Amino acid sequence: MIAAGARTLIYNQDNRLSRVLENGEVLGEYVYNAFGQRVKKTTAAGVTVFLYDFDGNLAAENPGSPALAVEYLYFGRNCLARTDGGGNVYFYYNDGLGTPKMVVDENNVVVWAADHEPFGKAEVNVNSTLTNNLRFPGQYYDQETGMHYNWHRYYDPDTGRYLTPDPIGLAGGINRFVYADNDPINKSDPEGLYPLPIPFGKGIPGLDREGRAFESVVTRIITMTFKYMDCVIECSVPVVAGEAATQQMQKAAMKAAKKAEKKWAIKGIPVVGGFSTAVSGYQTIKCFVKCYDPEKGCD
Repeated sequence: MIAAGARTLIYNQDNRLSRVLENGEVLGEYVYNAFGQRVKKTTAAGVTVFLYDFDGNLAAENPGSPALAVEYLYFGRNCLARTDGGGNVYFYYNDGLGTPKMVVDENNVVVWAADHEPFGKAEVNVNSTLTNNLRFPGQYYDQETGMHYNWHRYYDPDTGRYLTPDPIGLAGGINRFVYADNDPINKSDPEGLYPLPIPFGKGIPGLDREGRAFESVVTRIITMTFKYMDCVIECSVPVVAGEAATQQMQKAAMKAAKKAEKKWAIKGIPVVGGFSTAVSGYQTIKCFVKCYDPEKGCD
């Protein structure tokens, strides 16, 4: 339990924020699943239930009424559209980070817009008629507290810092409280664990020709190594956007993946795991780490 002025933050045994009080009154109560994802929150406005896709993106939320339920459509980490229980469709305009700047309806009428400070605090246009709680990639704005839920931690946009230290320790950076190495212009942290660079290359926004986005993730894993094994990273680019994923994008993305695969026939990754990186906001390069113990065979 942490008290800050009139506000008290209560954490559960997994160091997840479970309750927030202000002057003794409950602002919000939160419930998480086995993956640490917030699946339910209770506030004075009611109960909201959250669902997530396999990449950890917020897929849907239901504040207690089918008519108010919202479903989100993603390409990589970028939210491109949402639908509601009334059959309405809205489209997102995001910046280079993937932060929503504007939302329009099917008639291209602006229904939500905001200006953002460098560390993510949003000044929502007073003429907005739609509620949009998506902020930095992977972050969800909690109106009851003003904080951003960021999967493994909560983020305070007023200070540009997380409320709790990075759960992966120094593998996420030398300062365990700062957001994206204190460089929110060029990096993001969609999971509240480690910063990822904004990749560029070949004139296609979101693509890193040298695969540096992959290297950032893999390097973080290597720093936590406690035993040595022979590992290889296998990458592929499943098409998830139909016609939106052009042949040029697929070719460039696969080239980056092949470079990553060849470059990282490395030692030092103690686990078998997978990760993905958004490409141009339309595709996701999927990589899987396979490790082999010379003495035991395939791990």
